[in-house]
Amino acid sequence: SGDIGGEIRLWDGRTGGYLRTLAAQDGEVGALRFSPDGKRLLSTCGYACNSNFQRVWEIASGKEVLTHTDHNDSVVGAGVGPDGRLAATAGGNNQQIDVWEFHTGKRTKVLAGTGAPRWAVGFSADGRRLAWGNTWRSHHTSNHPSKANSPLELQLQLAAVGLSLGEPERTTAEATATFVRARFTHGLFTLAHRE
Repeated sequence: SGDIGGEIRLWDGRTGGYLRTLAAQDGEVGALRFSPDGKRLLSTCGYACNSNFQRVWEIASGKEVLTHTDHNDSVVGAGVGPDGRLAATAGGNNQQIDVWEFHTGKRTKVLAGTGAPRWAVGFSADGRRLAWGNTWRSHHTSNHPSKANSPLELQLQLAAVGLSLGEPERTTAEATATFVRARFTHGLFTLAHRE
């Protein structure tokens, strides 16, 4: 869990019992995403952060292993690709989506549009497409976070060998149902909202 003060805690996914405090960042936690192997955790800067940095933490040690510094304001949408190679974070004053290397923090692409807020982001299961959504859905509307995700509404093909960057196109909930979004569980760890 991540709170308004920046504290990130790990909880037992089976019992709900507190395990330990993983880390503390310099302001509200906007989003949390486990890496596919469960060894790292991405935390974004929500509102009222001092640095506007997105951080990657090593679960075993609680050590901050890298920082992505290219956003200039709050970030509440985040995703980690299915192979753990890329991350996508959505926000900042220009409401862009940054695609960056998850193990270096280096930005590889900036997807910018009309400046509409981006509340959700996810990768296709094969890592070849990126989807995002502009509609806000409160994470407090459900006790199960997967039912509280803001919807993915637009998608595009990512550039790869033999493929150019595609044009944004509308998508459906059915088409994005298999997209990799928040990982709410990994081993003993679970991310969930509870009063």
